[in-house]
Amino acid sequence: MIHCDKIYRMWKEGRTSFLILLLICMFSIRTKAQQDPLYSQYLNNLATINPSYVGVQEAMNIKLLTRHQWTGFDGAPTTSSLAFTMPYLDGQMGIGGRMLYDSYGPITQVGLYGDYAYHLDIDPRRGKYLSFGISAGFNLFYANIQGIGENQDDPAFMNDLNSEFLPNIGLGVMFRAKDYIVGLSIPKLIENKVSVEEVSRTSINKDMLHIYLLGAYKFEVDRDITMKVGSTIRYIRSSNLAADLHVFGTFYENFTAGIMYRTGNSFGMSMQYDVTEEIRLGYSYDMTALEDTNSFPSTHEFMISYDIPSKKRRRSYRRRSSYFF
Repeated sequence: MIHCDKIYRMWKEGRTSFLILLLICMFSIRTKAQQDPLYSQYLNNLATINPSYVGVQEAMNIKLLTRHQWTGFDGAPTTSSLAFTMPYLDGQMGIGGRMLYDSYGPITQVGLYGDYAYHLDIDPRRGKYLSFGISAGFNLFYANIQGIGENQDDPAFMNDLNSEFLPNIGLGVMFRAKDYIVGLSIPKLIENKVSVEEVSRTSINKDMLHIYLLGAYKFEVDRDITMKVGSTIRYIRSSNLAADLHVFGTFYENFTAGIMYRTGNSFGMSMQYDVTEEIRLGYSYDMTALEDTNSFPSTHEFMISYDIPSKKRRRSYRRRSSYFF
């Protein structure tokens, strides 16, 4: 088995003979282990994995998130996203859009997606809704290996890998009430393939099928403290099940802090602070234990969220009533 931390160090030292191993490692991480970018603040960014959550809040929302994984390793994954969501027709529907930048080693992907959701009233008096969502968009995939390493005359490093246009669609369904939420989604239904002809005659399956099952529950401890417990279970084709477990506490309606555990080898903490009714700041820190090493590379994730209430609801708008999380 190839260990990615060792390959990172080899690449950092400029050993070109190990670049192919680096590429294999990078692809294996994304295709066999995580594939889609991971986030620590899933529960505050549900539309990323389930389009049926789009438009559940009372205001238009703009969210910027950036994640720097395994800091200290050259070529470690970096992900940034900019998303907006808004209710439509008095909340009966929701629309949104997402831009994504994802980079790991010599690999870069840029994505653009649109989201639509329909919210069916099951029991509005008790806050029960059934939502259906669909997303559509594409990723642009590119691998830049020209000039990497010591041997500039090596044919394997003379040309960049093919850039690819990878269209995709996703589906999601979600049932929510005032104190709990359950959702199921497949963000990418199409399993696109990327050909790496300059390095190998084989094709690498980039878009492995992901299935997300989400569940969360919240309850009041007292007037000023609300606890929120949630889990996100991920199934990836040709890989094992994985899960994120979260426990959060919200204090005085404007400060949230909690802990996270990702099955296998990752744990961390996160916090959010509502600067105003419209502006929320978030930060997450987690650590990953690499196999057969004593290293624990850290990951930092930053978020800023801005709500724009409609003129009709501006006076009555409260963030607390707009979000499950």
